[in-house]
Amino acid sequence: MTAQRHDFLFVDGERHPITAAAPMPFSPAEYHLRLYGLLSTNCYRNFWAHYEVVDRSFRVKELQLAVHPDDLPSLVNRKLFELSPNEIVGNSVVYWDIPLAYSGSLVIRISRVGAADMHEQITFRSGQLIQRERRHLNELPDGFMPSSYWVDFGFIFWILPDDLQSELHS
Repeated sequence: MTAQRHDFLFVDGERHPITAAAPMPFSPAEYHLRLYGLLSTNCYRNFWAHYEVVDRSFRVKELQLAVHPDDLPSLVNRKLFELSPNEIVGNSVVYWDIPLAYSGSLVIRISRVGAADMHEQITFRSGQLIQRERRHLNELPDGFMPSSYWVDFGFIFWILPDDLQSELHS
């Protein structure tokens, strides 16, 4: 299986992969979108997003969706996020720089050092950053949905039990 593309959060001028979320910041079902085709073999969800924190506000930096061709006209007219797409290529639409009133928490990977990855949990309320907490994570916090749409070795390693992590490390 091809490793799946991560969604990323840009914070403090750096790009970090999102490894878990409660809830996910963007859900096509929430907007009644039918996704169609593949953006690429590394994106079987048919969408990807880059988010950012600007002056403590949560924003969609870039969002690309592969939508059903029959939905393109209504999507352009309906104006997802109250905006028209910035770019349309085939059945793919792209949006840039969108404020999003996200309430929830994201876990991002800060550094990758074997089983001792440093992560940061960032919490937002109505699109405003309210808390940041750095720590070593050995398991997902309660209620978090792993972003395992993005299966890669680092994520799988992160959720393996300690004895299996030790076995892989030796």
